[in-house]
Amino acid sequence: MDLQRRGQCELPSDYGDAAYPITKRFLDESRCHNLLDGDPIQVDGPVRILHGDADPDVPLEHGFRAASVLKSDDLVVEVIKGGDHRLSTDRDLAHLCRRVDEVTQLVTPSTL
Repeated sequence: MDLQRRGQCELPSDYGDAAYPITKRFLDESRCHNLLDGDPIQVDGPVRILHGDADPDVPLEHGFRAASVLKSDDLVVEVIKGGDHRLSTDRDLAHLCRRVDEVTQLVTPSTL
């Protein structure tokens, strides 16, 4: 396999024509950043997790697992009906923009 021999392989992408490069270093380092199985993570500010229920790449349960690890007084998980992995339809992008605006209004210099 190229990953073992060259330290890199390329995987086809469902989201574009170019292949997606994966390196051994990336995979090795990612093990140090597995936050969902670790200690609770305190977040001193609002958190919004938006997840499409039609995402073929990341299971919906991951959003809820993230929410269970994150500790915030203002945490919301939203399931976007019909939303795919990229949440890139006009409707989904408008929804994302509304949530960014909402969180921006909630964050003040005193909460940073």
